[in-house]
Amino acid sequence: LLEAFYDHGFPMVDLLRELRALNIAPFRMWDLDRLEPDYQGHLPEDKVPAGRSLGVRKADGGLGSGSDFIDQLEAYLAAKDVSILTDHRVTGLVQNGAGEVIGVRVDNDGTPLSIAAAKGVIFGSGGYPHNLDYVRLHQSTFLYGSCATPYATGDFIGIAGRAGARLGNLQSAWRSQALIEEAIENRSLARCVDMPPGDSMFMVNKHGQRVVNEKRNYNDRSEIHLVFDPNNGEFPNQLLFIIYDQRTAELYGGSHPLPSVPDGAKYVIVGKNLDELAENIATRVDQLRPHTGTVRLSEQFTANLRQTFEKFNGYELGGRALRVNR
Repeated sequence: LLEAFYDHGFPMVDLLRELRALNIAPFRMWDLDRLEPDYQGHLPEDKVPAGRSLGVRKADGGLGSGSDFIDQLEAYLAAKDVSILTDHRVTGLVQNGAGEVIGVRVDNDGTPLSIAAAKGVIFGSGGYPHNLDYVRLHQSTFLYGSCATPYATGDFIGIAGRAGARLGNLQSAWRSQALIEEAIENRSLARCVDMPPGDSMFMVNKHGQRVVNEKRNYNDRSEIHLVFDPNNGEFPNQLLFIIYDQRTAELYGGSHPLPSVPDGAKYVIVGKNLDELAENIATRVDQLRPHTGTVRLSEQFTANLRQTFEKFNGYELGGRALRVNR
């Protein structure tokens, strides 16, 4: 699959450009004149660590988003008189006697329809984070919510399985961190924590220890939550706590997940000093236990938090890059 992607990915990009279906351009971070780095750009085998990520440009030349992908593709299809049928949920495949797929069955507001395919059927389906049966079946660890569309219920899994398709890698996911309080309130999240804002901040686990580079990409960073400690029989990083100062709260206020004012959201835990902050974190963790199981802060949390705090500041004072505690 990786070889196929590298062999055939760029001809598809060239084709979309030639068709003028998408205004594809190199992706630049925050619309600045800086190329997007690879997620694994630090690896020695990565010979081109920046500039390979692609995105779309708006008509004014600005960096486009996911909605701009949709708008540009829709405009291209509309110009070709291609019908786009919303509110048509695919429920199954239409197959001939030889087992070939020749169409799909759909439901349109309670009315069943069949749509024939001229050449073939291609699914561009999402995942299953909002199908709790699939989540419990395929995810061995906790999944509190997702910022995927509420319609990401894995319909294609059943459709493909009934047709005899081989399904694999269903235990995997493209992950991101989320605020546990928001996920408890609604599993369908508006935002996830793609990048914790601010330079004066770090994350700690239930032991008060820093266990991950906070500026790693959100998928790789989220994997730290799934680490199991076989000696103590626990997931020590099930919950992580973002520790930041007043400067960060004010300077980056409004950049998710920080509220626009320092204590302007109920998920924010405040303390006048590290001891008070640790005590308030412990109280919040106990309040969340009906949703998180047996998670409790360790007895060493406060002492370790202070040590992590001092080590973090020591790197800053020494002008050294921040490192992860081991």
